[in-house]
Amino acid sequence: MSGVDGPAAAGSQPAGGWSPGGTELSVALVYPERYAIGMSNLGMHAALRAFRSAPGVRVERAFWPGSSGIVEDDGFAGVAPEPAPADRFAGDAGRTLETETPLSDFDVVAFSVSFEGDYFNLVRLLAAGGLEPLAADRGDDAPLVVVGGVCSQLNPAPIAPFVDAFLIGDADALIPPLVTALAGSEGAGARSHEARSPDASAREMRLARVRGIPGAYVPSLPPVEPVLPAAWAGGWVESLLVSPDAYFRDMYLMEISRGCGRGCRFCAAGELQRPVRFRPVGEVIDAARRALEVTSRVGLVSAALGDHPDIVAILEGMKALGAEVNISSLRMEAITPRVAALLADCGVRTATIAPEAGDEDLRRSVGKGISDDEVVAVAERLASHGIERIRAYFMTGLPGSGCGEPAAVAALCDRVRSAVAQHGARLAVSLSPFVPKPRTPLQWAAMAPERDHRRAIADIRRRLARSGVSTTSAGPREAAQEAALARGGADLAEAIRLVALDGVPWKAAARSAGVDLTRLVHREHDADEVFPWEVVDVGRGRQLLRRLYESR
Repeated sequence: MSGVDGPAAAGSQPAGGWSPGGTELSVALVYPERYAIGMSNLGMHAALRAFRSAPGVRVERAFWPGSSGIVEDDGFAGVAPEPAPADRFAGDAGRTLETETPLSDFDVVAFSVSFEGDYFNLVRLLAAGGLEPLAADRGDDAPLVVVGGVCSQLNPAPIAPFVDAFLIGDADALIPPLVTALAGSEGAGARSHEARSPDASAREMRLARVRGIPGAYVPSLPPVEPVLPAAWAGGWVESLLVSPDAYFRDMYLMEISRGCGRGCRFCAAGELQRPVRFRPVGEVIDAARRALEVTSRVGLVSAALGDHPDIVAILEGMKALGAEVNISSLRMEAITPRVAALLADCGVRTATIAPEAGDEDLRRSVGKGISDDEVVAVAERLASHGIERIRAYFMTGLPGSGCGEPAAVAALCDRVRSAVAQHGARLAVSLSPFVPKPRTPLQWAAMAPERDHRRAIADIRRRLARSGVSTTSAGPREAAQEAALARGGADLAEAIRLVALDGVPWKAAARSAGVDLTRLVHREHDADEVFPWEVVDVGRGRQLLRRLYESR
């Protein structure tokens, strides 16, 4: 990345660069996973773009170690990628990618957190970067630790003791007021020029200013009313940098819509981004032209790709531009013959569908109103137009599933396999344990015991092996841990700390912290139970979610 420059758009800088006019605020933007994963996350790109566009901000990035020889290409500039030194970021955690500066040397350490499993690395990175992990132990000279991303909207409680402030909402709506609240007026670092009042420390005064930002939640200053997310600023997110070292190699990612109106009862993504918004087709095509200046690969990001009212025009535009398109999971109801043909024409070779359940009644109970015949027809439609691989997602342990569900999954998959094989395509199946998530109608549901998930996964895999269908599956133990982290309160912080810093096994750490994992994860929660995430008010109201839960 060093040497990659090319400010082809207003406010752009080299990666991790400095804004014109001197540095008033230094920011370490951290993704608590490897570079390959972090730079394939559009939330990280959105935050980086917002910080880079703010006058007087120096921003550098940090990741969990494990990347070396990173290559990047500036998404604005269209310059040829340049390899970084071979030892770039091969080792030390808690230091930035650009200059290997410790996190403790910055004014702000801003985390983008999308997955509950990243909480452990968040704590490890704080400690490795020279910060006290617990916010209460950090003094006036320590950076402010702020967290944004999906997890801050779902349930900030489990990591609240480590965090000074959560930013609830989109980066482009939250980062400009954060910079305004924290930037020092004398241009030499926000911490150096904080005027103190006799009754408050400098740190408390900074946090009080942050608390005044719409969408900011400061755990040490509990709100009187639940915090509402910042209003959408109207921007759309696309890649700022393109890298062959990202998980989506050399791919320019761009949003084409936000939110989903289908209302699947297990889906948090559909609840967090309401109402559904569609990016105008002209803007999508313009973004694709920018993408093709640096790469041939374009990733269309959407929770419901086929629901875009202009999806045909978008795909026709991609085809005309010669873009090699990559897509997220497809809503089966939206896959018309024309859409299937255009996907193949745009270079899509693998398409993902998500029946979720083998039994039709079970599928309907979680909001997937599509029949077995329709699933088979959609898969065959894709294969007949040149899609070579169909991947189908199913969940085990959905509320209401019985002992016949593995056989139903296998029977449906056998029908799909036979249908697509006529056109030379293959079927692959992914299995995941159901994890009840906050802010969904199934937030009250019990998660099935780990042994039940293992039994169902083994049964399905055994049945599918007979017909040569390949399967992958997520681990039930990891899924149960995810459920605890998704549902838990601040009392989980000690368990997270013990795992992250002392290497204590998860279940032993929870016991030491006084958390009953069975009660937290594997029981149906009471209708009137107060949840720890309700300090933030995102998505549809509790009463509506409860009605949907009871109407299954």
